[in-house]
Amino acid sequence: MPEEKRPDIRPQLRDFLAWYEEVLGRIESGAIVAPGEQERLTEEASAVAHLLDLLDSRAERARQLDAGATAEENGLSGRI
Repeated sequence: MPEEKRPDIRPQLRDFLAWYEEVLGRIESGAIVAPGEQERLTEEASAVAHLLDLLDSRAERARQLDAGATAEENGLSGRI
């Protein structure tokens, strides 16, 4: 799928991560869950956070490349 056609799912991932943090906070405060559930949720939250970090860094690199291309197009490349 071409880069420009990919939807930005980072807002949804941030919502998921916030949900995981809320649920894990409730568990730490004494909510009763099935054995192994806290560990599973912690692993899932970690995976979501990792994916979000990867997507954020990819978006940042794309912005930097776009800014460099725009500077070159405007004749500003290499100028301070």
